[in-house]
Amino acid sequence: MEGFFTTIAILLVGLGSALSWGPGGVPFHYSDTSLPSGPRLRRQYPGGPYQYSPYTDYVYSAPIIPRASASARAIASFLAADDVTYCPPNNPRWNKRQCLKIVQETVGNKITTNLEKYFLPTYIQHNPTVADGLEAFREALSPGGLLFGPREQIDFRAVGADGDLVWLHARRIRPNGDVFAHLDLYRFECGKIAEHWDVIQRADESAPAENDHPFF
Repeated sequence: MEGFFTTIAILLVGLGSALSWGPGGVPFHYSDTSLPSGPRLRRQYPGGPYQYSPYTDYVYSAPIIPRASASARAIASFLAADDVTYCPPNNPRWNKRQCLKIVQETVGNKITTNLEKYFLPTYIQHNPTVADGLEAFREALSPGGLLFGPREQIDFRAVGADGDLVWLHARRIRPNGDVFAHLDLYRFECGKIAEHWDVIQRADESAPAENDHPFF
């Protein structure tokens, strides 16, 4: 993957050097801002603002290049075909922090205004009581939905991440006082949640147990 990004950087450097810098000419013009200081790519961190830095990957818009050489025009034609989006490198530590934030905000606080920001539109749900997709998840969190209820501060007991997967172990209390142990598994893709599995167990902490630490 590093070799791919290096190749893109080399192409951009070559493109910048091939430009004709005429009076008033701007080497690159992006859809949202002009950067006359040289070629730049628009970098977007998941859930955060755009940041500009030289010769990095991620998200960029097709450039409009004045008075470019034939080689520069050929490269620009390739780039201008469509806006191209590259996924950020997978970061388990970031995934873990982001997952805790998302689950508390959506499942705990019942806030659904940022679902598009946190979940892919092709979100896959393995809980048999909730359909795939963002709208089904939004309905489940809304009044009358399966997951709707009083807002709660989720008692996360453990969290782990491996590759693009994050798992959460939590102690949840239903409005009637029943305690449940939740084990949720989330798969991240391009900085957003793409897939979800869960296992839910009623946790009768007052029942006799063969050890001193049942469920949690």
